[in-house]
Amino acid sequence: MMLSLPILYIFLYLLGILTSRPKIGGGSLMTDSSQAFQNIEKPGVLFNKSPIPFKKNRTLQIIIVVLVILWGLTAIRPADWTFYLLENIPVLLFILLLAFLYKRIWLSNFSYLSISLLVILNAYGAHYDYTNTPIDGWIRNLFGVKGEYYDQIVHFSFGLLMAFPLKEFLTRFIKLRTFWLYLFIFSLLMAMSATFEITEMLVNIITNPHNPEKHMRLEHDPFNTHKDMTMVLVGSLISIIIMIVTGGRRKGK
Repeated sequence: MMLSLPILYIFLYLLGILTSRPKIGGGSLMTDSSQAFQNIEKPGVLFNKSPIPFKKNRTLQIIIVVLVILWGLTAIRPADWTFYLLENIPVLLFILLLAFLYKRIWLSNFSYLSISLLVILNAYGAHYDYTNTPIDGWIRNLFGVKGEYYDQIVHFSFGLLMAFPLKEFLTRFIKLRTFWLYLFIFSLLMAMSATFEITEMLVNIITNPHNPEKHMRLEHDPFNTHKDMTMVLVGSLISIIIMIVTGGRRKGK
């Protein structure tokens, strides 16, 4: 199921972007709430072009309910509570920040869906300590390979799922030509990936000084960090290419 989420994301993006594109022209980062919520769209839309009051945004409400349920399930008897909390507390703080800024810095429901998918993928991996997840076993049995691959799937999903929300966020207050906008998004995603790897190294040195390589999966694969960042690169490029192609077709119509 978790392995199919990135594929489902691409399908939903292609399905929705061909029928409705979010209005993401330049403007003030902090939009006045009373003015922003004057133009209310239908509550079931995924690619909303304007903010929808949360009480009327059924799509976002469903996303949040599903997110809370799945996230809660991953918190049942995780393999390592310390590791699980280290992986999920920063994510929870980020989600709370998005909720606090909902009326001022709004994103489309599709962006919230993208972020939610990434949260679930990360929580699922953290539940198993990112080692020997059922998906890793399935991949080993199917392809006859050794090693652990779910961590790389999550890094790929980070690049794939976060490119569109970043585009929406950045175009609220930065006016860049298409080429420079996508280059900035790509550079920002790679910088975030590098920052995560450095932070992960420091946290593991502090919390597990006798064996910091364990959670970084460097014991059996010294190139694990390089592979993780490569997967972010591939995921972000795929997402950017999809946005460029679908955006060009919309302009041509």
